[in-house]
Amino acid sequence: MSTISSTLKEFKDPDYKSLHEFFLNSAHHIHSPETVYLSKKESGKWVDLTYGDMLAYIDCISAWVCSRGLQKGDRVALILDNCPEYNCFDQAMQ
Repeated sequence: MSTISSTLKEFKDPDYKSLHEFFLNSAHHIHSPETVYLSKKESGKWVDLTYGDMLAYIDCISAWVCSRGLQKGDRVALILDNCPEYNCFDQAMQ
């Protein structure tokens, strides 16, 4: 049996309850909040966003959504372009 096959058999799939839980694990246990998560172009220049930046945006959006009276189980429609902010809104809704 190849090394890759034996390694895959030993791998235990983590039991994340949400994509946000997976993201938090990545930010704090696999990487660090200071690690660049992605880059986006603003005014013709590339700007790095770290895991910490994304978590801060997610927290702000979550707080705003809660302040508007949305509760767990409510339905929300997101209409956004393909952009880094979409990830933040998507995670904030979880």
